[in-house]
Amino acid sequence: MGSHLAPILAHLYMSELEENINNFIGKKPSIFSRYVDAIFMIFHGAQREIELFVKFMNNLEPSIKFTLEMQKDNKLPFLDVMIERNNMELITYMYRKPTDTGLYLRWTSNQPRNYKTNLIKCLCTRAKRKCSSD
Repeated sequence: MGSHLAPILAHLYMSELEENINNFIGKKPSIFSRYVDAIFMIFHGAQREIELFVKFMNNLEPSIKFTLEMQKDNKLPFLDVMIERNNMELITYMYRKPTDTGLYLRWTSNQPRNYKTNLIKCLCTRAKRKCSSD
């Protein structure tokens, strides 16, 4: 997003769009959570009911199209987290997209030492916050 104002406007627009979910007559998700333009839903219903809900969402605004990604082997990636369903429990751990190169700042690069140490701290903190177990 180019302008500093763009994320704020996108958030406001998507929030307004979300309010229309209550107008859906059919079965709705039991959990609906949005982070910028990514939506995580837990939906208890048949595949057809889920597809009808996504079709409804896609008809709200012609310029915005929602896609559907279903769990595979009880696992579903969402942003940088893999969510695994184990019986009635959700287990989370770090996820990297297949296109992730894993490249970070080299320790021998000509950058201030605190940049490098803070990168390590940031990665550790992220893993600690997003993983459900040690």
